[in-house]
Amino acid sequence: MKILKSLFRNPAIRIAFRRRASTTRIPSSFASGLVELSQYVTVSEIKARFLTSAKNIIDQLTSPTYLILSNKGYVLRAVIANGTQGPYPDKPYDIATVFGDYYLIQTILRLFKLQ
Repeated sequence: MKILKSLFRNPAIRIAFRRRASTTRIPSSFASGLVELSQYVTVSEIKARFLTSAKNIIDQLTSPTYLILSNKGYVLRAVIANGTQGPYPDKPYDIATVFGDYYLIQTILRLFKLQ
């Protein structure tokens, strides 16, 4: 959690979030990175924390809030909704992106390989 908090203290990252709020791509890529990092850490407590955090993120992203199958308003070829939201308040848009799907599937595959 300290890593995540320190990331969001970085002004460049905060500006990027304001420009494009990637609601699913960033968490799914972060979860994928946590699984990858867990393979390089030798301290079991940190490894367990990384894996638990990654699983919690995946649980949230596969909830009815984010899955396309649960959102009847979406007619897209994607797995998770809310990939990006436009920064324009007068003409907002909310679309699915392939990046969030890719990292979600990548993370799930990495977790299966660990079992």
